[in-house]
Amino acid sequence: MVTRSSLVWVMTGIAAGIAGGWLWNRERGIDVEPPTPTERRNAPIRSPFTSQHEERGPSYLSASRANREKTTERSSEFSHRLSLYDEAGHADRGRLDSMLADARGLANPRERRSSLEILLLRYAELDLEGALGQAVNNDRETNTYLLGALTAVAPEATWERALQATNAAERFAYLSAVVATWAADDPEHAFSKVAALPAEWQRSELMQAVISEIANRDPRLAIRLAQSEGQVESAPLVDLIATQWSRQNPSDAARWVEGLPRADQGRLAYRIANAYVAQKPGEALAWALRLSGSPRRYLWSAMLGEMAQYDPDQALALAQTAESPAQRAQAMGKVLAAIAQTNPDRAMSQLSKMPPGEARWEVLDAVASSVATLTPGTALDWLNGIDDKAMQREATRFLGAALAQRNVEAAADMVDRVPKEGRPNWITTVALAYANVDIERGQQWVRRYGSEGTDTAFQFARIVASRNPEMAVQLVSGVTDDGERDRLLRGMLQPLAEHSPALAARWAEKVTDEDTRTRMIGEVANTWARYDSAGARKWILSLSDSPAKDQALTALVARSGESLDDMLPIINEIRTPERRSHVVLMAAMRLAQNDEESARTLLRRYPLDAARQRQFDDYMQQQQRRNKGQ
Repeated sequence: MVTRSSLVWVMTGIAAGIAGGWLWNRERGIDVEPPTPTERRNAPIRSPFTSQHEERGPSYLSASRANREKTTERSSEFSHRLSLYDEAGHADRGRLDSMLADARGLANPRERRSSLEILLLRYAELDLEGALGQAVNNDRETNTYLLGALTAVAPEATWERALQATNAAERFAYLSAVVATWAADDPEHAFSKVAALPAEWQRSELMQAVISEIANRDPRLAIRLAQSEGQVESAPLVDLIATQWSRQNPSDAARWVEGLPRADQGRLAYRIANAYVAQKPGEALAWALRLSGSPRRYLWSAMLGEMAQYDPDQALALAQTAESPAQRAQAMGKVLAAIAQTNPDRAMSQLSKMPPGEARWEVLDAVASSVATLTPGTALDWLNGIDDKAMQREATRFLGAALAQRNVEAAADMVDRVPKEGRPNWITTVALAYANVDIERGQQWVRRYGSEGTDTAFQFARIVASRNPEMAVQLVSGVTDDGERDRLLRGMLQPLAEHSPALAARWAEKVTDEDTRTRMIGEVANTWARYDSAGARKWILSLSDSPAKDQALTALVARSGESLDDMLPIINEIRTPERRSHVVLMAAMRLAQNDEESARTLLRRYPLDAARQRQFDDYMQQQQRRNKGQ
C-alpha cells in the first residue's frame, strides 16, 4: 500500500537532491559544459593517464555566458517542478485529472514525462488502480517510462498491469521497465516474477534483463538466482553475468572462475578474458596461464591477441617468450592476426622470421584470415607482396578460403589477379562458396573455370547434392558435354543416393566413362543396400551383365544378411571369376564369425585358389586364438 508519508518522503528527497545540486552548481560557477556525445566522438583519443588541461582562449567568456543561460533554464525547470510537487501534494483526484490532461499537452517530451511522473505518484497515493490506468493512457514510450516510475512504490500492482497489455511488443517493453526498477530494490522477488512467466521468447529475454540488472549490483546473487533455473537455462545467464562482472571488477570475476570445476572454467574464462587483460594485463595473463590446460595455452594466446590490438609490441614480445613451440605458435597466430588488421606488412615481416614448418603455416593461416576482413584491394596487395613463392602459394590458399566465405563475389572478381600458382585452388574455393549461397552463379563459374580448378566440378556437385538434391538434378540435366556431366555425376551421386537411391541409380547408369560408371554404380548400390536391401537387389539384378553389375553385386553381398541362403543367390549372379572369388572369400570370413559350417559349405560350392585359401585359413586360426583368449 502506498502511504502519503512514503510518497512525501520520495518527493521531498528528489526535490532536495535537485535543489542541492542546483545550489552547489550555482556557487561553483562552472565555466565549460561537458562535451556532447558528438564532441566526444570527434575529439582526439588521449591516454587516460595523460593530463588533458588545455589553454583557454577568449572564447571561454562566451561559453561561460551560454552556461549561465542554461543554468537559468535549469533554475526555471526546477522551480516549475517544485511548484508542481507542491500543487500535486494538495490536489484531490478531480484536480489531478485536470493537471494530468494539461501535462499531456506539453510539447517537450522530457518535461511531459517528468510532469506526468510527479502527478501519478500523487495519484497513486489516492487511487493506485486509477494511477496505473492513467500510466498506460499515453504513447508507448511514455507508458513505459511511467510504469517504471510507479514500480518504485507499487511493484506487484505495476507488474500485473503491465501483463495486461495485449500487444506483445508493448507488454515486453512494459515488463522490461518494471523489471529494471524492481530488480534494484528487491532483486529476488523481481527474478521470481520473471521466472514464473510462461516459457516463450519474452520470458527468455526478460530473464536476461533481470539478471543483467541484478548482476550490476551483486554478481554472486545473480549467479545463485540463475543457477536455480537448471543447467540448460542457467548457462547462458551465467555467461551474461560473467561478462558484466568482468567490466566492473575483473579480478573478482577471475577468482570466481578459478574456483569453479575445470569443466566450467573453459567456457566462462573466455567471457571475462578480454576485459580482464585490457584492465590488468599482467595479472590477467598470469591467471590465464594458471587456467590453461592445453600445451597451446589457448586462453593465454587469445588474451595476447586482444592485447595486440592496443599494445602490439608488448603482446609480440610476450608471444615470442612462450615456453613451448606449440604455445608460441598459437600465441604468434593470435598476435600477428591482430597486427595484420592495421599493418599486414609488419605481420608478414614477423612471420618470415619463424622457422619453416607446420607451425609457420598455421600462423600464416591466421594472418590470411585476418587480412580477408580488410578491403579486397588491401588483401590482394598483401598477397602479391609476398616474395617467398612457397609462402605466397599457401597464403593464396588460405586467403581464398577465408575471403570466399566472407564475400564470394569479391573473391571471384580477384581470380585473374591472384598468383598463377594459387589460381586452381582459388577457383575451386570460390565454386564451393557459391554452392552454399548461389548455385546458379556457381554453375556458371564451374562452366567457365572448372577445367582450371582442382577437381572443381566434382566438389561443387557434391556440396550441392548434399544440400539440395533437386537442384543437383537440375544442375546436371542441362549439361550436354559428356565429360562435364561425368565430372558432376561423380560428385553428386553418393549424396543423391542418400536422398533418392532410385534416382541416383538412373543417373549412375548414364555415366559415359566405363571405369567411372562401374565405380559409381557400386557406390550407389552400397548406399541403397544400407537402407533398403530388397530395393537395391531388385535394381542390381535388372542390370545387364557387366563389370558394373559385378561391382554392385559385391556391395550387395557386403550388405546382405548373415545367412548362406541370403548370399548364395547374389554370388551366383557374379560373372567375373576373379571378382566372384574375391566375394566368396569376403563372404566366408563373414559367415565364419557365427557359423563356421556355413562358411565351409560356401567354399565347397566355390573353391578358392591357393592364395585365398591360405588367407582364409590364417583368418580362422586368428579367430580360434581369440576365442581361446576369451
